[in-house]
Amino acid sequence: MEAMFDADTLSFRRHQRVGNLLTLMVLAMMGCSVLCMTSDQIQLEPDDIMYEGDPCVMQNQTRGICRPANQCTWAMQKPWPISELVTCSFNMSLPIVCCPVGHDTRSVGLPVAKRISETQCEQYPNSTSLSDHILNGVVAQFGEFPHMAALAYDAPKGEESDGPHLFLCAANLISPRFLLTAAHCLKDRPSFARLGVIELQPVRTVDPPLDIAILNQTLHPDYNPITYHNDIALLELAEPVTGDLPYVDPICLYTSVDTLDTKQTLSVQGWGTQLPGDVEPAKRLMKANVTIVSREECRSLLPPSRRTRNGLHQGQLCALGRDERKQTVTDTCKGDSGGPLELVVDGRHYLVGITSTGFNCGSPIPGIYTEVARYLNWIESIVWPST
Repeated sequence: MEAMFDADTLSFRRHQRVGNLLTLMVLAMMGCSVLCMTSDQIQLEPDDIMYEGDPCVMQNQTRGICRPANQCTWAMQKPWPISELVTCSFNMSLPIVCCPVGHDTRSVGLPVAKRISETQCEQYPNSTSLSDHILNGVVAQFGEFPHMAALAYDAPKGEESDGPHLFLCAANLISPRFLLTAAHCLKDRPSFARLGVIELQPVRTVDPPLDIAILNQTLHPDYNPITYHNDIALLELAEPVTGDLPYVDPICLYTSVDTLDTKQTLSVQGWGTQLPGDVEPAKRLMKANVTIVSREECRSLLPPSRRTRNGLHQGQLCALGRDERKQTVTDTCKGDSGGPLELVVDGRHYLVGITSTGFNCGSPIPGIYTEVARYLNWIESIVWPST
């Protein structure tokens, strides 16, 4: 698709690239005692300059604060590609860079602003789970994942089922009023969300459900139903979850990008099928452990298809459960879409990804998840618009 830019936009982008290249050079020389650039060598449009302390936006669309490069841990950690740097301005020869919100600075006393999703997270109760922690999964304990929701769709006329509704996707409670799910789950509009249960149908009297109608659904504006890029959506509930019902609580949003390594254990949950070829969903909520698969390895394992012809999108990450011999032992399957890829830290659940797509579950090909941290601005603008 062709993009049209006017002369001013092209000028801005040219100067921004120059500034970022100079920043990269300065960061490479930061270990030297003398920096060899002077302010009269730098060309920036006056209207485009941001100063120390100004809010800014990273290349991945997350929020940041303009800080001196030598006070931004993120900038000093490793030599970043120029495509990831955003240069606010220069103080003499010292770059002022867009530093991700939440990263510690090297100078004591500098304020670090928190995202609204982080301040909301602090108000959520810790999990009642007894442990930190699908294919080869095990049954979840009641109340272990209080943010889990199942999306109910009207059953087609004449189709046999256990009831008038089919539960085909999962979702995650992220605030008293909103669920986060996969955009492809909204090809058909769900009727309601069921929360507070581990068994969907038939409902047991000791496991009463909380069914709340869906008021609005908002797909990401750049969602591509062919490639599943930007496969993320928000569902607004017709009434808020009040907290009166036990075992129903929101999950926190994981706000850091590219900070999880391939040894970090994460958890996936869902009511989807349990074995390749199965058509019947799990009777109870299942859980399994997986680890992140590096983007390079994931790309090499993905077979050519319409969904992967352009490789991994920036907003996608890969995960799979494997043993010491790299054999697949756990994975998400059909029906798990929209559910969580999550991290548990000190008893608190953090939503890292949304189950999006994949190939045959249980195969050596990793599952693909939508990385939540790359969509925080969009999420926050809808869920907490006035805070």
